[in-house]
Formats: sequence, structure tokens, C-alpha cells
Amino acid sequence: MDTEDTATKRRPTLLQRILIGGNVRWTMVRLLVLLTVTTFVLNYFFPEGEARYRRILVDGKSMDPTYVHGETLLMHALEYSDQTPQRGDVVVLGQEGHSPFYLKRIIGLPGERVAIRRGQMTIDGTVYDAYGDGRIRALWSISGDGIDPAWLRAALDTVPLAIRSTPWADPERDGRGIALPSASWVEKDGTLTGADRLISRQRRLFPLPGEAKPDWWIVTQVARAMGWQAAFHYEWAAEIYREHVRLTAYGNDGARLLNLRRHAPISNPAYEELTPWRWGELPFDEGRFPTPDGKARLLPLS
Repeated sequence: MDTEDTATKRRPTLLQRILIGGNVRWTMVRLLVLLTVTTFVLNYFFPEGEARYRRILVDGKSMDPTYVHGETLLMHALEYSDQTPQRGDVVVLGQEGHSPFYLKRIIGLPGERVAIRRGQMTIDGTVYDAYGDGRIRALWSISGDGIDPAWLRAALDTVPLAIRSTPWADPERDGRGIALPSASWVEKDGTLTGADRLISRQRRLFPLPGEAKPDWWIVTQVARAMGWQAAFHYEWAAEIYREHVRLTAYGNDGARLLNLRRHAPISNPAYEELTPWRWGELPFDEGRFPTPDGKARLLPLS
């Protein structure tokens, strides 16, 4: 009886098992390991009380295909606490406590001048070559006058997938990449806007030859094949025109002079019979430009 009483007294109670376990020494070891891991996790993910990673939601398509609309990302909030940003890094820009934030890729670094010259991006006067860096995997050149500039030819030769939508044959380039036959200017059907802001219908003079298609139709079919059927629902050139005029009115409270709102509801038959019309006022009307002080704004292109 005495032996049984002694064993009974040494057996831990249920409360002791819950709080410290059956073996005090092993419990202390487990607690020490848990404390070490917890301290490491807190110091790594919340150094000095700030979260190292933050969850952000991609809203928009400006970073396609790198980041797609609706994708959830973890932002490293302290990445540049001990290093400087590098060209090509994708960063989140914004003011703490305010929205929205912007997801952008760094092109220019402090002290550099970024410009667009003749369709090329330059940094301090030197063409920025993102193609050779491997970040651009495909390049699609649409239309043109049949003579590709040197920078475009070099870019098409660099990317793994080169696509050309053109009405012109090029013996040097045919057979390399993908060639999509498009309409030449006498075969195009759409609208033209002159320097005097006069919008007029351009009707094709000759039928499309062979397998040639309008540029908008080619883009639409490729987009649908990539899964964007709902966004590229166009069947008629008039639909492209309607979307264009609606975009000029979107979010336009009068600050932008270009506003084609009056043509937003134009029907397909009305588009076919469209007669020339001018948007806005006449340029340089009464000796004034449409700027606050009436003076022109001249920008250097080279």
C-alpha cells in the first residue's frame, strides 16, 4: 500500500500534464526551441516592429504579362533598407497610408535622363536595350511603310519570337519569325485625323488581296486565342471607332481638349456614311493655341 501511495503521489495531475507535460526537462527543451524559433520569425518578418512583407493586389493590366490583373503579391517592404534600387527592378510606388499604389519597373536611375526619340526609349541619349537583356521575349511589329528602321530590325533579330504584320514582302526577313499579311494604306478601312483636327472616313480603294486582313482584326484574333475573348469582341471597324471616342470622354471633365463624346452612340450604318467633322476649335484660332496663355508648347524630339 505504501508503494502504491508513493507512485500515486508522483504521477502528474491532468493540469500539470497540460501546462508542463509529463517530463519537466523535455518540456523546458521544447519551450527553449519554441522561443528561439519565435524570436527568429519575429525578427525576420517584423524587424524593428515593421512588417517585412505586405500583401498587395494587382489592379490593372499595365504589367502584363509579368503580373496579371487580380494576382496577389507579397511586397518586400524593406528590400532597399540596405541596398539601392537597380535598373529592371519591379517596385511599388506610393505614399504610406494613402492609395493607390503603383507597380512599376525601374528604367532610369537617379541623375539619368529618360526620353522617347523617334519611337525609341533612350537613357542619357543611348537607346535602352531591354531586348538583349532577355526581359522581352516577343516583339510584334504592326504595319509600317515597308522599311523597318535599324533599331527595329535589330530588336526583331534579338527576341526569341518576332512577329511582323505588314503588307510588304521582305526576302531578308521572310522565313524568320511569323509574318502576318495586313492591309496597305489603299486597302485600309477606318478614319483619319488631320493636323487641323478634321476626322474623315477612309474607305478602301481596292479589296484585300489573298490572306491580308486589317490590323485590328489580326490583333483581335490573336487576343482571343490567348484567352481574351470578352475584351476583344470586335467584329466591325465601327466598334473600334466607338471605343476610341468613348475613351476620349472617359474621366474627361473638360481638362482634356480631345473629347469625341458626341460620336459614342454612332451606329454601324452611320459610321459607314460618316462625313468629315472637326473636333474642338480650330488650331491657332484667332492667333491663340489651346493653352492657358495661348502660346504653343514646343518639345524637342532629338
